[in-house]
Amino acid sequence: MSCRGVCLLAAALLATGGCASTVPYGGGHPDNLTFSVEGSRGSFLTSAEVSLNVFFAEAPCERDYRGSVSLSLGDSPQQIGLPTDRDVYIRIFTESHSRLANRTKTRSHEFRFRPRPGHTYSVRYTHQKKAYGLQLTETNLSTRHTSRLHARDWDAC
Repeated sequence: MSCRGVCLLAAALLATGGCASTVPYGGGHPDNLTFSVEGSRGSFLTSAEVSLNVFFAEAPCERDYRGSVSLSLGDSPQQIGLPTDRDVYIRIFTESHSRLANRTKTRSHEFRFRPRPGHTYSVRYTHQKKAYGLQLTETNLSTRHTSRLHARDWDAC
């Protein structure tokens, strides 16, 4: 297996919290979250991939991995359905690879929240050269008021 293959396998295991494999997230709930990856593609020497891992809170401080959605720069946004009757924990795992330097950088961001009926959510990852940004927002459908949700890791339960 190539070095990149080993790195991707290790990244996938880290992103799923040690799960044996990455499972595509099916949801089964009405779409209420848009996941997008935006920015410059870089060159053939660089690449970036972002995975959104979904966990449901089954009890206080217990989580159940439900699946992942992965996007690369330039991919179309994905619509995802999250339940509105329980806390959800999402881990956004980013990986950028430089072929010239033969280096891979990874980052992980965590959000724990309870999606509300009548609201939509947006996870937007932006990447420009060496800079990146990540934003989770909530929009009230009746008032169109949008607010930003801040990272909150699982340990804060």
